[in-house]
Amino acid sequence: RRYFENKALGKWVSTQRAHYKVMKSNKPSCLTPTRVKLLDDIGFDWVIKSDEVWQKHHDELVVYKAKTGHCRVPNKFPENK
Repeated sequence: RRYFENKALGKWVSTQRAHYKVMKSNKPSCLTPTRVKLLDDIGFDWVIKSDEVWQKHHDELVVYKAKTGHCRVPNKFPENK
């Protein structure tokens, strides 16, 4: 979702989330534990819903492939209704 009222703030928030992902994968990031705490203290959402939904579907696909040996899920897959 875009924040058109203050595009710079929206971009900054997106950048913080990206740096957080980098930091969580044990790679160098400019996001420090102090900065994470400051954002945590105000209730910052590190993962937006679309990321959660994407991850959920990815996890389901991993299970599907383990069961079937492929990733060719039919459009009307009954287990996901």
